Amino acid sequence: MSNFDINHIKEFLENSNDKTFKIFVIEYNVKEKNCIDEFKIEYGCTYNHYGSANELIGIVDFLKDIGDNSDECCEIISSVIQKLTKSVCRQYEKEHCWVTIRVNLPNADFLIPRWHSDGRFYTSVNKNETQSKFITVLKGDGTLLCETDESTREKFNKIKNKYNLEGRIECDKLLKSSNSKFKQLTNDQGLVFYVGDPDKSAIHSEPPFKTPRIFLSILPGHVEEIDEWKK
Repeated sequence: MSNFDINHIKEFLENSNDKTFKIFVIEYNVKEKNCIDEFKIEYGCTYNHYGSANELIGIVDFLKDIGDNSDECCEIISSVIQKLTKSVCRQYEKEHCWVTIRVNLPNADFLIPRWHSDGRFYTSVNKNETQSKFITVLKGDGTLLCETDESTREKFNKIKNKYNLEGRIECDKLLKSSNSKFKQLTNDQGLVFYVGDPDKSAIHSEPPFKTPRIFLSILPGHVEEIDEWKK
């Protein structure tokens, strides 16, 4: 990986003020970028790892099951994921993590966004710590983000758990009728966002899946926290 300005993650977590998320640039080298761009996806599936950031097991085999791709390409993408995981956890100063890779084929599940903010993942260690996680979309449509004002957030918090179609339409209408600002991640961007705090958690949604997609999420934590989340 040619460059990932990972040092700014720690800076953001220490000085984020009123920000709910921060976008970082990931500069892949030519070989990595070509491999990701050309990677064939024929099946949707999910990979999960709960444990050491230095011991992600089975990613290559997972990638081989997705489509007809070369061993070299699977090794390269596996290396990218492992480097990102180690870099993110190093900035969080935590040696364990939950890593999930979600691979999706095109579908119409999110033509109407599922606007939501994530709750707390664990409570076993520092209950007052504001939790956050890192995500990126290596391939396909990027995650949608919404920045809104305090008044709109208060209204959103009252209806955000309505995940049926009517609830999703209501949330979408509320955010789009306000002064909210919307962004969408690109494939060369990583995102750190807050969770578990009604006033600070990032409002986000899956995008419409127009093309095959590889989504990566990294949640750093102490070993007790990751064990709690796994259970």
